[in-house]
Amino acid sequence: MKHIHFKEIDSTNSYLKKHYQELDHMTVVSADYQAKGRGQGDHVWYGDKDSLMFSILLKEGINDIDIKEMPFLAAGWLKDSLSEYCDNITIKHPNDLMIHGKKVAGILVESIIMGSEVLAVIIGFGINVNQKKFPPKLEGIATSLLFYKNKWFNKKKIVNEIINSVDSFSY
Repeated sequence: MKHIHFKEIDSTNSYLKKHYQELDHMTVVSADYQAKGRGQGDHVWYGDKDSLMFSILLKEGINDIDIKEMPFLAAGWLKDSLSEYCDNITIKHPNDLMIHGKKVAGILVESIIMGSEVLAVIIGFGINVNQKKFPPKLEGIATSLLFYKNKWFNKKKIVNEIINSVDSFSY
């Protein structure tokens, strides 16, 4: 598995969409900062150096599953991975994870399709891990694992657990 990390990038999903042909299945792209982090629809994803922002490229076995199910699968993988750190995580379908009604993570699934063939699926994850504060417009609606547990978390460990969860899925 290849892991490409950027200090700053426009969007990890956009990078994988642009380069999917030359990258391998399960390539991970992460960033400390995304200038144009995206959420579902026209939503923007706010993240800083204390959050996790990464995307995973899937190219193998993806035509064997219903692509519309991918956001639900990704939410399940993320919930399973984060449940080790927080037992009150719930899924707000199709793409948000919540702690006591506040958003702790979001998922953006994008597909590259030619005709009836799915060439690639990109799953973007944004996770509020160690944030101490949020912009005023997000106060009261966003939270972090740090807020909930009052302790600092190892982001690399969390990323690896999520990658392993995705990788262990039988396509």
